[in-house]
Amino acid sequence: MAADGTTLKGVQARIKKANRIFVQLYRMWKNSNRLTMIKIRMFSSNVKLALMIGCETWKVTTQITNKLKMFVDRYLCRLMDMRWPKVISSAELWEATGDKPIM
Repeated sequence: MAADGTTLKGVQARIKKANRIFVQLYRMWKNSNRLTMIKIRMFSSNVKLALMIGCETWKVTTQITNKLKMFVDRYLCRLMDMRWPKVISSAELWEATGDKPIM
């Protein structure tokens, strides 16, 4: 928790750590021989886990919730190789991946 009582700095640090893990696994994400469902399970067990460590102590605000959702949605789209003109809603993304929203 930050000195001012918010957890925004802690959340931002977690996002950076989860980003580093995603980058470290980049070769696996781009491997076309791996099934998408295996990639999604790896994403959940590695990246999302690193993102959510310590979340029990965070003060839940709309800003923090939106940051976490945007991070997960953005990286799931990268994982599914969905680029810009193809835009889908978060609900469609979660349905396509078969994963559950973080909040």
